[in-house]
Amino acid sequence: MSEYRVINPATNELEREFPTATEDDIESVLARSHETFASWRRTDKSERAKLQLVASIYRYYADQGPGLLADTPPHPAGGGRAVVRKDPVGSLLGIMPWNYPYYQV
Repeated sequence: MSEYRVINPATNELEREFPTATEDDIESVLARSHETFASWRRTDKSERAKLQLVASIYRYYADQGPGLLADTPPHPAGGGRAVVRKDPVGSLLGIMPWNYPYYQV
């Protein structure tokens, strides 16, 4: 059976291996996913809202954004002075899989 490998591009070291999913593995995951969805869709919206990770992440960045965007003086190991500036650079293009976490876009 082949494996998916995650290689650290900085060190070229193997980080982790994952076995290839079989057809039975995929069918099992889909069945469990469907069962969970059937339960989730009957859960009251007020209960579902308590678990919305995306909303809390957006709230965090809305509150912390100005500080996170401030110039940051790093402390270079070789001495000297530097500043990390977060200025706009223009448009970005990202091609994400359909199930990529929305908040990361």
